[in-house]
Amino acid sequence: MKNILRTLALSLCFVLHSVNSYAAGYAWGTLYDVHFTGSGAVIAYINGPRQNVPTCAVSFPNRFAIDGTSAAGKVQVSGLLSAYLTQKVVVITGTGDCVATGTEETINYFYID
Repeated sequence: MKNILRTLALSLCFVLHSVNSYAAGYAWGTLYDVHFTGSGAVIAYINGPRQNVPTCAVSFPNRFAIDGTSAAGKVQVSGLLSAYLTQKVVVITGTGDCVATGTEETINYFYID
């Protein structure tokens, strides 16, 4: 009985995690513009296809943002600038919200393809 309950609980965790993953935005392409704001947020424009744009970002669906004031954000900004300067394709997954700026989806992670 314990094993069945454990299996059901684990299955539920996987389902909830996968539902949350699909709520986040996703895009791939090259970056064509980068803006640096006075609040420390960095906004990047991407020219590729975009999916699952959250409602907070529908006005600017081709933009993502990073909070450049945090340690993790500084690392992301460094990688983002590298991709921008070399015009490499990036694959971006957002957080599903617009915490960094209020109008652009915040980047959860990305990689240079």
